[in-house]
Amino acid sequence: MLRRSGFEPTRIWTKVSSLDPVLEYLSYEQPYSDADLSRDPVLGPVREALEPLVEELDLGYKLHCVARKA
Repeated sequence: MLRRSGFEPTRIWTKVSSLDPVLEYLSYEQPYSDADLSRDPVLGPVREALEPLVEELDLGYKLHCVARKA
């Protein structure tokens, strides 16, 4: 889409701005419900393990792109 519009992507990556919606889904809560997951003994370690891995593997759910006019 960018190339068809005359832009050249210089960098593309994904970002997880918050792992909470994913963890809410995994705990059978409605994502974006602001459910209090702080007392769940499993989700704390899961969050610590997943967050850097998701970033490293570009598996985030928000797409970022830097492009310049060709």
